Amino acid sequence: MEKVFHKISTERVPLRVHDVIIKGNTKTKDSLIESQIETLKSATSVQELLQAASVANARLQKLEIFDSVNITLDSGPNELPGTTNVVVEVVESRNPLTGDIGIFTKPEVVIVNMFCLVFRFWNVS
Repeated sequence: MEKVFHKISTERVPLRVHDVIIKGNTKTKDSLIESQIETLKSATSVQELLQAASVANARLQKLEIFDSVNITLDSGPNELPGTTNVVVEVVESRNPLTGDIGIFTKPEVVIVNMFCLVFRFWNVS
């Protein structure tokens, strides 16, 4: 294992993404997730893929519609050496509607908070 870590840290290790598999989304459209992970598909080395996976994970978490996001690398098909399958597994939040509910003294605050609630619901459906 030390040899693998040493090689990754000292030299470029070529690798191509064969497939990206998305799991766990029942409410969220694949296209929304795919738009956040596009950089994974263009990685050409283990180092680029690890960096792209870190960025993709952060982008998905920033959407605030998932309780958790896990990106793992699985070996690609045996007939295609030097490839990997990227598995993106998400756990969707139970209730995508979040925000402040209460009585505000300024009417514009209520309008802004209601807009945020409606906007989040519309994007997740």
